Amino acid sequence: MLLIFISLFVSAQPNQATQQMTSVVSALEQSQLQNEQVEILKQRIEILEEESNKYFDGRNLYFNILICIFGVVLTFISIVMYMLRKDFKEDAKETRDQTKDILQQANEHIKETKEKAEKILKEAEVNAKKETDRILQESENKLTQISDCQKKAQEYSANLKKINITKKVGDISIEKAKEIINDSEAPDSLKDWANAIIAFGNKKYNEAINKFNNLLINKYKRELSADELISVFSYLSDCCYKLAEVTEDKEDRKNILEKTLMYLDSYTTLFPLDNAYWSNKGDVFYELAKEETNKSLASKHKDEAIDCYDKAIVLVPDYDIAWNNKGIVLASYTGNKTTEAIKCFDKAIKIKPQKDNVYYHRGLAYEKLQNTEKALSDFKKALELNPNNMEAKINKEKLERTLNETS
Repeated sequence: MLLIFISLFVSAQPNQATQQMTSVVSALEQSQLQNEQVEILKQRIEILEEESNKYFDGRNLYFNILICIFGVVLTFISIVMYMLRKDFKEDAKETRDQTKDILQQANEHIKETKEKAEKILKEAEVNAKKETDRILQESENKLTQISDCQKKAQEYSANLKKINITKKVGDISIEKAKEIINDSEAPDSLKDWANAIIAFGNKKYNEAINKFNNLLINKYKRELSADELISVFSYLSDCCYKLAEVTEDKEDRKNILEKTLMYLDSYTTLFPLDNAYWSNKGDVFYELAKEETNKSLASKHKDEAIDCYDKAIVLVPDYDIAWNNKGIVLASYTGNKTTEAIKCFDKAIKIKPQKDNVYYHRGLAYEKLQNTEKALSDFKKALELNPNNMEAKINKEKLERTLNETS
């Protein structure tokens, strides 16, 4: 519209000039000028009019060309803008579609993840419930086992009290045994019990072992009760251990200690809740370790001894003998177990602080760690509790001489 208006404006310019000239001619005609002059003026006016028309036609042409060029440029710009706008719309639409697809995929992924999470949570809940049920069931089973063990322990304790022949030689065993032997109405099997006990009390250990073995081989065609078997194996293990103490030959002593272990195994199988005999078993393993020349086998026996002491401690946590003996074995290792041994001695002293032997062994452990002050203090304490402890006295004097020489 703008181009058309400009074209009309420009084309209208020469028409207005012609009209002005025409009005001049009319005015001249009305004047009183002579005809010749009028003609001359008309001719001049016509010439001017022609020149004016030529001028304005040329100018109109230039303007029209410029306007056309301008129009073409504007049209081109419009077309380009239209194309760009179209491309932009298409890109925007494509981007919008892509965004929509991404959002849809994200929603699907979130939904899928949520479903997986819910599934995992459900599985975890089910597994946790199963595991909890399993643990509860195991706990109930263990509680039942503990209850059964307690009942058995009570039964064993009650049965031990009912044993007619006690192994406590210092009480009435010897006198009771003599009464049985002198009783003409007493059966031979009971007399063998009495003779075996008398032999044990008189330190005739080989004779006692043979008599107790006669009871085991069912010489009188009568099976021994559980209580009687416990008593027999108790005596046999004690007899063998006492015999090993007085046996000088190293190989014979080793064989006797192995027999002692055999009888102790039988005893602890029948009566596994006797802490004293687990401790005794540990003592035998340690004695075997001291007799063994094979270092690997000796270390194995020491480990077995520690295991037996631990079992005794589990049964009776305040069993000072097991704590002390465990400390002795730990201190004998070549490795770094001396500190652990001292802790065992500390525990034994806390339970029973009046035992000189524990202070003596702890003093040896401190001496091994080169803690001279504490070692000397423990040796002095052992002598204070028992002035007849010669080993503590010897180590105390030796340590004092060493300190005097170095000072």
